[in-house]
Amino acid sequence: MSKRRKSSTQESDSDASPATAGAVPADLHKSAKVARPLSVAEVTRHPAVKEARARLAGKPNTLEESTPEDVRTTKLEIYQALSKTPPVLEGERPTIRIVMGATAAGKSTAIARMADTGEFTLVQPDNFQPRIASLRKQQYRAADAPLYLSEAGRIGSQTVERLIGERRNVLYETVAASPDRLRQLGKLAHKLGYEVELVYIPSTPEESATGALERYLDGGRFVDPETAAASVSKSQEVFDTLKDEKFVTRAEQYAKRAQKI
Repeated sequence: MSKRRKSSTQESDSDASPATAGAVPADLHKSAKVARPLSVAEVTRHPAVKEARARLAGKPNTLEESTPEDVRTTKLEIYQALSKTPPVLEGERPTIRIVMGATAAGKSTAIARMADTGEFTLVQPDNFQPRIASLRKQQYRAADAPLYLSEAGRIGSQTVERLIGERRNVLYETVAASPDRLRQLGKLAHKLGYEVELVYIPSTPEESATGALERYLDGGRFVDPETAAASVSKSQEVFDTLKDEKFVTRAEQYAKRAQKI
């Protein structure tokens, strides 16, 4: 099957994220928007970043603290709570669309602009973090987001695998830190008759670090700016590695000003 590719370089949007009460001191919200992307070093020096780093120092992530039964129960609860589209009928080809890009590249914004989003079961692992905290009877704080990252990511990929097995259309948002798991999911989907689409959201280290800071200052989850900046080259490398794989039906770079795709 032929692969269609598009290329575009347009403005960057930060990922959408729900506000979390008490995420950072109120006086820091005054500087939530900046006139230009800051350097990674400038972002790292921000008082809110220093405060979040100090809060996280030495804390184990939730996978390290949880029992296998905790993780299984949480995964099941999250799956059951998902708003799922019906399975695709036999004789028709389901689709998995993997939207990848760096932290704060604008993945959630891009998904919201896609014309056919309503036809997919949407899997956004970062949005699982507050649910994980609730199920563990913990108070979720945006500054603690890195502690939930590994578990939310694992549950996200396992949820996608289950949805593929049920022949549902899946729209999966991911930072794409490694190609291995995405290759595994893509090959499984292809074997089960899926169209496999890759959509890459471009960014720069400065845009991702600045966008991550802005999101945090607006009440969203914290991502260390150095981690955000490093995710740019990693996600680009994963996209470049996978886009020519035989299981991929379509691979494209998203035009961020486009209203619909």
